Amino acid sequence: MTRYKSIAIVAAVLTFGYALGHFTSIAMLSGEANVLLFLRNTVGLVMGSGILWASMSVWAGRLAGPRLWRSILAGAV
Repeated sequence: MTRYKSIAIVAAVLTFGYALGHFTSIAMLSGEANVLLFLRNTVGLVMGSGILWASMSVWAGRLAGPRLWRSILAGAV
């Protein structure tokens, strides 16, 4: 179970970063904080990319071990 802690920590960081990438302030909406808007859009695109989440699934499957069904289940979860 300890080998899945690293996956859980990285997944939590990715989830928090993805949620933070969707934060919008009043200044962003009014056009006063264009730099923050650019950073928010960039972080949102990077954290929400499919290749990042797919690599997490592959990493979980590899850590689960050589058994096929265990690795498939770990990758899906």
